[in-house]
Amino acid sequence: IWLEFSRAVDLATLSNYCQLTCSEFGSFPYHLEQEGDQIFYLIPEETYPYHDIVILNFLPGLVDAYNNPIDLVGSTDVEFHTDLPADYNSDGIIDYQDFTTFVDLWFSDDIYLITQMDLYPRTGELPNITVQSDGTFGYDELMTLVYMWNWSQQENGQLARTTVEFMGESPAFEQDGSQVLITMPEAAEAGQLIISYQPDAVQIEKVPTDHTSDCLILQAGDTDRGELLIEYVNLKNNPNNLIVLDTRALERSNFTLQIEYSFLSGENHIIGQGQHLLDLVSIPNQFAMHQNYPNPFNPVTTIQYDLPDEGLVKLAIIDILGRQVVQLTNEHQTAGYKSVRWNGRNAMGKAVSTGVYFYQLESGKYSAIRKLVILK
Repeated sequence: IWLEFSRAVDLATLSNYCQLTCSEFGSFPYHLEQEGDQIFYLIPEETYPYHDIVILNFLPGLVDAYNNPIDLVGSTDVEFHTDLPADYNSDGIIDYQDFTTFVDLWFSDDIYLITQMDLYPRTGELPNITVQSDGTFGYDELMTLVYMWNWSQQENGQLARTTVEFMGESPAFEQDGSQVLITMPEAAEAGQLIISYQPDAVQIEKVPTDHTSDCLILQAGDTDRGELLIEYVNLKNNPNNLIVLDTRALERSNFTLQIEYSFLSGENHIIGQGQHLLDLVSIPNQFAMHQNYPNPFNPVTTIQYDLPDEGLVKLAIIDILGRQVVQLTNEHQTAGYKSVRWNGRNAMGKAVSTGVYFYQLESGKYSAIRKLVILK
């Protein structure tokens, strides 16, 4: 802390009338150094506590070097707030922009730098802690980062959008069944994805960690509003830049994800940001064949079935003697919700007689059969 007085002040006198305290940890040790007789530097003996209020208090009776009273009306207390643990850019939020600094420390051998930004060993309860650095930076600091990220999300209460207009590199998107594969730019060291979706149409499950062993991935979201925040940081020099989303469709119609993204290389340099609308095919979670409608029918009915996986699909109409009347489908199909219409005619194109028939679906190991009735 830099202090400048309009008149000369004695160092010993100033020491007796100057107090430094923290709201969470009480009195804080310091020493004074001077530059001339009007400028002083208040230097703490320890690292300031995280997430605290530091108060510099001038006691009544302070005099200058000539024993004249110094008027400190309105300035007897000076206070400032210290940073949150792991808030390396001092913006009051723990997010992916802090992750790049964390990675630099993770790989750093600079003991001085680590000492200044260390997060462990600590005393107190997060986020109000003091740190006595041991000169190492590892998994204890990583666990502190994870805790503080979750704490920050709870405190802020909503997803903070940081992306603006499109620039730089963009991720690659691919649908593989019910999964969405997102490949980040190769140079990305850390990144943020904000995914907006229709909660009545789809649910997005947590990111499977087995696909991202090289990354630390943190997630928060609001399922009622249809929002998911994903922030990640690479912890290896040869990262796997793939994030996999598991989706669960709640209705048969297709849906769209709005994905805002921002990616950083070292020193928080933005290498890509923007927004992407991703149209997805609704994929069921399990095989199913539904009752035809209308039933009974004349002359046309609709048969719906659900395919969670692509493969060869056979759908046939069978009479009560087990004989095939007509093959409605015999082809390789992609996963999704499917629909076929039958016009009540056999393989020769002739209308079948009134009665009870069956329709049978086969795909892979799945097989199902249901009854339908045609009336004339």
